Amino acid sequence: MFALSRFGGLRCPSEHFALTWDDIDWDKGRMTVHASKTEHHEGGGVRVVPIFPELRPYLDDVYHEAPAGPHVINRYRDPAQNLRTQLMKIINRAARAVPELKLKPWPRLWHNLRASRQTELAAEHPLHVVCEWIGNSRLIAQEHYLRVTKADFQKATEKSAVKSAVQPPPRASKSCQERNAENEESPEKQAFSEDSEDSNSGRYCSRTISKTGGKTRHSEVTDAQDDARNNDSDIARLIEVWPRLPRATRERIISIIESR
Repeated sequence: MFALSRFGGLRCPSEHFALTWDDIDWDKGRMTVHASKTEHHEGGGVRVVPIFPELRPYLDDVYHEAPAGPHVINRYRDPAQNLRTQLMKIINRAARAVPELKLKPWPRLWHNLRASRQTELAAEHPLHVVCEWIGNSRLIAQEHYLRVTKADFQKATEKSAVKSAVQPPPRASKSCQERNAENEESPEKQAFSEDSEDSNSGRYCSRTISKTGGKTRHSEVTDAQDDARNNDSDIARLIEVWPRLPRATRERIISIIESR
């Protein structure tokens, strides 16, 4: 019964007790589950569930050891028996027998077995398929069944680590000392720079004086020139994407430009 809920996602006890050997299709690896809880819904409360690899060994054992009879589950069929109490006793006995496992009962024992199975399946299959197998709706699954697990966090961090490892490290820009060293190593090309502030505009100005082949060349790069180059680049990108922009976006850009 534990395996049917944990690995098959069956409701306990109604779907366990309704399951017969005729419902098991060993060749196709499927089983037909009869759900009295949803029999008034479309489909008549019958669904087909895969015999998942985790569940198959338990069904095989029960099939070979079960007494003659149509039902898969023959024990605990007395309505007076409380299956939650029975499972609680089993968990407590296991905790005492193997204390290093630190095993303790969890809330809503049987329901959370189904919830764990649906959470696992939803990580590997489309949600509408999983809901068909478990026998609930997307809304019910999202509100009462699906959980965030440790495996979700591990998967997320592993993807981040792989992405960081694949990306090349950023290219380091050369320092002034490195550039000066390169210039000093080449007798045909020597350069030094002078930094000053434009007294008229207050902008920072860098003057580079280079000697190449005995000739001296002066070049000045100001912040204003940098801004102009950046603006030209932005305008070029805007012209490139302009035909693909929605009309509302283009009108908004035009209104921003006209307001300045």
